[in-house]
Amino acid sequence: MASIPISLNYTMFFFDEPPYYIVTEYVEGKDLNSWCQELGGVDNVPQETRLEIVAQTAEALQAAHDAGVIHRDVKPANILIRSGGNIAWGRSSQTC
Repeated sequence: MASIPISLNYTMFFFDEPPYYIVTEYVEGKDLNSWCQELGGVDNVPQETRLEIVAQTAEALQAAHDAGVIHRDVKPANILIRSGGNIAWGRSSQTC
């Protein structure tokens, strides 16, 4: 798994009235929960890979916090593993 910054392209921002939300690019891949299950469970994911996922997720959250954004729903279903193995984060559902 490559150690690169986590990034998403933001396509639209809705801050005029609640509910406020941001629309991001579609991420080709799986959420962390599904990805781990596909590998037979988290115990089958090498420790180095698990630590890299934690580190990349922490970097993304810090970047968001530095920009004044709080995610509010960090969980395995909202951490996305791109097809190439890089991490993205957001909401895995398509509705806000």
